[in-house]
Amino acid sequence: MRAENLNLPGLALLIEGGRWPEGAANAASRREHSALVAEFRTRTAALPSECRIAVIDRTTDMETPEAMMQAIWRMGGKAPALDRWKTETMWMSGYNAPSCRFFAAEKIACVFPGHVGSDFLRESVHSPLAFGRNAPPRTTSARIIIYHEAFGHGTEPEVLFREAEDGWENRRRRYNQELRADIAAVAGICRDEGNTGAARAWAAMRDCASMHTLPIYPAYVYANGPALRRVIAEIEGKGPSFRKLDDAALIGFINDAHARMEVDEAAMESRNDLLRTAYDVLHGKGEKTADAMAYLNDCAQSLCLLCKVDAHQLWKTPAPGKRGPAPKF
Repeated sequence: MRAENLNLPGLALLIEGGRWPEGAANAASRREHSALVAEFRTRTAALPSECRIAVIDRTTDMETPEAMMQAIWRMGGKAPALDRWKTETMWMSGYNAPSCRFFAAEKIACVFPGHVGSDFLRESVHSPLAFGRNAPPRTTSARIIIYHEAFGHGTEPEVLFREAEDGWENRRRRYNQELRADIAAVAGICRDEGNTGAARAWAAMRDCASMHTLPIYPAYVYANGPALRRVIAEIEGKGPSFRKLDDAALIGFINDAHARMEVDEAAMESRNDLLRTAYDVLHGKGEKTADAMAYLNDCAQSLCLLCKVDAHQLWKTPAPGKRGPAPKF
């Protein structure tokens, strides 16, 4: 599809304002969650990481802030030196959303996976459209999230580690943290599944989510769709050998890919300007620059990848044709 044919009002309507999907926190999803956590606890314990990684089980470790700290102590051999207020703040933050919290003094990374029964990818797309067959199942979404948090943030080199109190002050470091974590997410799921379908869906989600609301920091740091498609193309180029990588080699690939794509100050500001312009154009304001229209065209393509949508709603004169299945390797 050509960017100049975009139906901008149609795209704005379909990329925003959907109903929040219902979770499925039942007995089966609780078992799935605990099994996934147990798997990643074993695997992260063997990683060549600069710190210990404590993967929290939401079914047993999050009943109280004290239960959370006890779980971290069991896995890390020690617990962060936090007062009661900071402990409760950390517990509430981890309770609300998947995340990874690093404590430099203790060399512990605390990983909070996705919620039991939730589907982070569908929640993040948040479109009024129904999802199509290219949207991965909830269990795959949960695996992508834990790769992002554990293999991504949990293994960050020290230059990227964030002190507990640093917040979002170092913007370029935050960009690179989220880019590296997203590379871990797509690399891990490609290695596990032997195709790039779920990884492409994750990149498409990042496109769609970037246009939900006025892009302001820190939302900018998650708009990694274009970079992730370059990583996916590289993985496809490696062929069947990529499936044979062990976890240590997978971390090596993540580090190498991020080193090649690391965001510098100029790239960060360029992305910020592009996202702001694209959002304005989407809502009938600002100049329709070639870069902004190309980005919005990518967002429309991503919406088509994930959701059931008539192309005529997004393009004035759509070209015929359908997307084929994701290539296997």
